Amino acid sequence: MVVRGAEEIGKSIKPHGVCTVTMVITLDHVVKGLHKILDESPSTKLSKREIDNLHKYTRQRIFVATGTGFIRTRSSRMGNYWDRVPPGARLMAKRSAEIDAYRKMGERLKGVRISSNTIVKDFIAESDEIRSAFNSFIRGGQFIGKPRYKAEGVVEVTLRIRQDRLIQTLSRICESKYYGMEWQPGQFRKCSNSTPQVIQVVGTGVPPRRNSRFPAKKMAYVPDWATRTLQVTGIGSPPAYFSDAQEAAIVTIRAAEHDAYRQLTIQIMRLKVRGSVTIRDYAAKNRKIQGKLRKFIEGARKRRKRFLSGGRVELKMELSLDPLWQIISRVIN
Repeated sequence: MVVRGAEEIGKSIKPHGVCTVTMVITLDHVVKGLHKILDESPSTKLSKREIDNLHKYTRQRIFVATGTGFIRTRSSRMGNYWDRVPPGARLMAKRSAEIDAYRKMGERLKGVRISSNTIVKDFIAESDEIRSAFNSFIRGGQFIGKPRYKAEGVVEVTLRIRQDRLIQTLSRICESKYYGMEWQPGQFRKCSNSTPQVIQVVGTGVPPRRNSRFPAKKMAYVPDWATRTLQVTGIGSPPAYFSDAQEAAIVTIRAAEHDAYRQLTIQIMRLKVRGSVTIRDYAAKNRKIQGKLRKFIEGARKRRKRFLSGGRVELKMELSLDPLWQIISRVIN
């Protein structure tokens, strides 16, 4: 309802049947629209005062966005490769290049060094909330120039992020979303020592296979989580019945390990294989899967161990889920 009140300020039809429309909406219009929605559908989780805080925390007062569409036509018979590609396939190739650029930029920024033994990836691994904010920052990067459509059927786009924006964003995320003691907002200024003023990556994409002269092969089903890596933090508390400090530390570390394994098991059992069927459903009916899952979880990598106040131990562990899908797919097939 709110977004549909945006005003159209520009429209153009480009070659190959691609059409772009530019629309604008003000922050005042967004706030008024949210007030109206709240009046029609009252909520206990959100108040008008919180909506009014958008004026306080949002610097940008005008929002402009450009949408792209295409006219469905038959491919032309001109000599250039891209002239034989339908407009829809051109847009999909461009989108594929943009996603590739986001991925490369994420890998590039995660490797930025903060100190002699820490990198940005270590900070991002602290919580899912921090990782989500970091990914949103990458999506806000600026694409430079127009897409470059190569004669060999590849499209390239260039994504750029400034060093000062990276440092400001990491400091802001640390200040608002990190609740520990290890990281401080001022630490990220050191990133300037190992990072150029402007960070650029080039993403590449190609049209969908079905638009070429060869028929596309049917791809095997792979769930979204198969490419993810789970990260958990186990906490162990010292036992009260140990007088020897060394023995108590060993038991506490084991308790942190068990807590991390428990968290990994809970998350893995909730993963959906097909539709609403989860790994827990398969494991409940198949003892072979239960045994392989146990060995798989025990192979989690220990990333960092930290001793907290009161004798407690914090242990960070991570586990790639790609081998898990290989285990599940062999059994169910």
